[in-house]
Amino acid sequence: VKDLLHRCGYTVLAADSGPAALKIWREQQPQIHLVFTDVIMPESLNGLELGRILLADRPSLKIIYTSGYTGDTAGSSTLIEGVNFIRKPFKPEAIVEIIRKKLDEPVVT
Repeated sequence: VKDLLHRCGYTVLAADSGPAALKIWREQQPQIHLVFTDVIMPESLNGLELGRILLADRPSLKIIYTSGYTGDTAGSSTLIEGVNFIRKPFKPEAIVEIIRKKLDEPVVT
């Protein structure tokens, strides 16, 4: 996904765990416009918990979650396919489309 998004012109800050993502967030927050996270991640912080922390810092942050499970099975009924959730495996064009759609949404403050 990182390479695909780079090829599409996006700047990607990649993290391999929730704690690593929080470190990037603390260092780069003003430059981050969207977070794409797996619901299931290694170490002590999953994607849903990461999202709650980031949204507490910036409620208008745009987040897209992914999982091999459906939104309900992944642990949240607020995950809506095609809106803020994409189920794995996904086609490259599907992830590019949902990210572009999310970035184009008006910022809600």
